[in-house]
Amino acid sequence: MSEQRFKEYRQTQKKKLEIFTRANALVFVMALAAAFVWRYFFQNYISVAPDAKVFGGSKVLKVVFFDVGQGDSALISTPAGRHILIDAGPIKGVTVEESEEGAYISEVDAAETVILPYLKRNNIKRLDAVVITHPHTDHFGGALKILDDKSISIGLFVDNGVAVPNPLYLDLLDKVRRREIKYWSPSAGDVLPVEEEDLRIKFLLSEMPFGNKDHSAINNSSLVARLKYKNFTVLFTGDIETAAELELLGWKTDLRAVVIKIPHHGSQTSSTLPFLEVVAPSAAVITCGKANPYGHPHEAVLERLARQKIKTFRTDESGAIVFQSDGKKYVNDTIR
Repeated sequence: MSEQRFKEYRQTQKKKLEIFTRANALVFVMALAAAFVWRYFFQNYISVAPDAKVFGGSKVLKVVFFDVGQGDSALISTPAGRHILIDAGPIKGVTVEESEEGAYISEVDAAETVILPYLKRNNIKRLDAVVITHPHTDHFGGALKILDDKSISIGLFVDNGVAVPNPLYLDLLDKVRRREIKYWSPSAGDVLPVEEEDLRIKFLLSEMPFGNKDHSAINNSSLVARLKYKNFTVLFTGDIETAAELELLGWKTDLRAVVIKIPHHGSQTSSTLPFLEVVAPSAAVITCGKANPYGHPHEAVLERLARQKIKTFRTDESGAIVFQSDGKKYVNDTIR
């Protein structure tokens, strides 16, 4: 091969290499973009689909702990397609909580920005039950807008029966009445009337016999519910504090749960060692807002969970927390 032809050959190969390299770079960028789109739209806006490799064709339960800032809201989606909302997060512009730990006006509208968009994107048109653990706005605020949305039917409204002079909560109860939604206030030991094989939601604590309705008394009156699907269990604890935790110890093994929603956003008022030892969870979820003024979760609670070797998830750090189970094993994920 002559020197001239060799130079021409090298030049041709160089151009081919440049084209190949640019094409590879383009494919790489497109792959990254696709991964981002999948992560952002599929995980954030559609759902976390059951993992076929883990569950095969088994029927799967899903529990989503929403990221609603400084508040609580979780959605149970059963294998038969029923949906139960446990609390509904705060409403924007309203004081979330006022106690010795401080006061905070919510910047989050849980229903408008989180819950309703999730329901609509997942084509959920019916909530078989809406359970409000106690009448504090960081737990019931979002329910006001959910009940205003006539495209979402509601089978049953459940609360603890505590009568408090909260105008917003009275407004919520009025919406329940006007929409002719069935109302129920359970007693300890009652089971949510959602008939489904291998699944039940049992209330372990209803209103405690406190003589006053101060902040701690209302927290301690939170409905506590235990979800059981075969061998997978989740304990929803509202904002209970030490007094209620001690009361619950009488349930003994019925209190055990694989996953616990940590009481009162990780406040130092709650998550006592005796309570955690009886529940004996593998995983814990703390629902709290970023840089909240209450110091939630409290360092002592985090240390206690670490000592008990309980894997801990926080909505302020990870966004929404999702658990899925076929009743035997479970997987979890986070949604930002």
